[in-house]
Amino acid sequence: MPELLVATRDFAAFFDAATPAVLVAPDLFPALRAWESGWRAFAARLDHAGDLRIARDVEATRDAASDMVADFWTPAPSFPAHVLALLGGAPPALDAFAPALPPPVIAVETAEAALARLADLLARDVAASAAALAQARAALSELCRENETLHGAMASALQVLGSGPIGAARLVYASGAAASGGPVHAAPEGRALERQTLGLPLKNLTALALRIAEARCSGAAWLKVRLVGATAGAVHGSWLIDGDALRPGWLRLDLRGVLGDLLETAQIEIETFLPRGDALALSLDPAETEPFLALRGGGGVPRGLALRLHSGDFGRRTLAPAFWNWSDIGRTATFSQTPLHLAPRRWSDVGVVEGAVDFIALGGEPPRPVLALTPERRAAIRLCGLSFPGCDVLEIGLTLLRNPAQAIRFLAELRANGADVGLQPWRRLGGSTDLSTFSLTIPAVDAAFDLQLTAELIEGAGPALVEMTSIAGLRLPERQRRRLDLFAHAPAADARGLPAGGGQGWSEPAAARAPAQVCSGVEVDHFLRNADDYAHVDLTVYDLNVADAFYPAIRFKLLKRETATALEFRKLPDWPGGFDVWPELTADAYGPYVHIRPDAEGLDRLCAMISERDRRMLRALGCALPQVIAIVLKDPRLAHEDAESWASAAAQFAEMAQRRAASASAD
Repeated sequence: MPELLVATRDFAAFFDAATPAVLVAPDLFPALRAWESGWRAFAARLDHAGDLRIARDVEATRDAASDMVADFWTPAPSFPAHVLALLGGAPPALDAFAPALPPPVIAVETAEAALARLADLLARDVAASAAALAQARAALSELCRENETLHGAMASALQVLGSGPIGAARLVYASGAAASGGPVHAAPEGRALERQTLGLPLKNLTALALRIAEARCSGAAWLKVRLVGATAGAVHGSWLIDGDALRPGWLRLDLRGVLGDLLETAQIEIETFLPRGDALALSLDPAETEPFLALRGGGGVPRGLALRLHSGDFGRRTLAPAFWNWSDIGRTATFSQTPLHLAPRRWSDVGVVEGAVDFIALGGEPPRPVLALTPERRAAIRLCGLSFPGCDVLEIGLTLLRNPAQAIRFLAELRANGADVGLQPWRRLGGSTDLSTFSLTIPAVDAAFDLQLTAELIEGAGPALVEMTSIAGLRLPERQRRRLDLFAHAPAADARGLPAGGGQGWSEPAAARAPAQVCSGVEVDHFLRNADDYAHVDLTVYDLNVADAFYPAIRFKLLKRETATALEFRKLPDWPGGFDVWPELTADAYGPYVHIRPDAEGLDRLCAMISERDRRMLRALGCALPQVIAIVLKDPRLAHEDAESWASAAAQFAEMAQRRAASASAD
């Protein structure tokens, strides 16, 4: 039976799964070996006996004399899982190796064609690896949660069996609070949500307290407090207090136990509901601390809450706390979404303003700036031309690499068109944590903005190293924006259900609108055109605003092949928007997806499977598509495209959406 033989000196490299391996015919091997980057090429050939011989040395595969040297070759049981393909002008038939799961066999004529096919295989491999990594992370998170639950149960059992005393809570953080007349935050009428990032991790926290300056609330009012992890967004503590239970003074809120070894930065969410005539005010820290960020309702506060935080010994403190809200525990925080991270290539644009700054990288990650601070010298960096379309908040992560017990302070400044915007206070890092995630409000300007970060030691602190680890944009939920009523311009429908006068009745009002009125921005994620007259543009629309429909972000593809056109939506974590109720999906190597075509019969079947909100989303997107494509066509990647054909493809969906809008109005 034919064997799979690998050169003995290359055996370990062939079975090393750290990087993908590609089998190449000897005539193409030299060219592909020169293009190696993140993958490895191995020469492969069938000998006269039908054995497949693999080596990193192409001469070894060509030299038949080496076949007679037993020690030169080592039999392999099967192909390793990370082998992607066998490329060659006339690749051998591997039917004899079918039980060993061979890679796909691809016939190509030139090395350039082989590289193009290989790029496609590598892209699919990366996508599959990313999906597997996401699943592994989710499984690991679930295991960590189960482990924490088990630890808590064991600690409770030991405490009960040993009849030991409840461990004392130690004060680890206390902000200033004026006795009277100090700064306060008055909760607005109706429902509001605010968040503050704290300067310490969740590790071993067991209680928190906030100071109520004024409380004149009826039983219909309520205050909800949540303790959240900044990284995963999970709720670790939640308390719901009715309005008639609120009193001025310190409000102490205990957790059921002591949190475990959680290194996430702690955040606190305050959600309030006040009927007309009720009043609730929370005391603020007189010093300039991390701002109290308004997520929904009300306005931003330039300083943080007056807080006290307590820690304890894990397993020594188990309580039945007052006001405990079981329903939120373990769930994702109210304000949680996929952040829009800074593009990896932009990290290389970080410039040094002053001081000693180095750049470090781990593996294939882009290098991050590290600021070296001494008592005599501070450091500052600047990143110009930042743009986070559709985002309202900029989140920056800092890590204190050396001397975490030392304390530093840092200042983040935002500038647009050469002028300072969004004045920020100095913030503090160190002492109780070596990791901090803080938020800045992105200025409401059309142009890109610049970020400058200055760090210095607090008096008496020793030398320290600070790394900027992350920059990301986030969208605030339920941000109030002016709604545009495109449906109000729909002409009356005729007997066939079509707009009177044909589809042209909508074109003028829609075209008269500036694209920025329909959405705040459009980002082209990818554009593709191949030799089969197939083309697609992968794009994300931010702040889609049509009639009573508002969507912070929707990602989709507009596909075009000859005269056929379709919209593609994928059910993936990094594709915002999508459907509440997904219709029947098709899957490929990149994940599950659905195609929507502008034909009435297909849309009828689709609408029967989705929710009313999803139907409104499709109508809104269809009506806005011509304006969205008008923005997309300004992208340099589409400079040589036939603008008229893309506009025509968008118009097909706009016409269908207008018909259905008119039909819905008639109903």
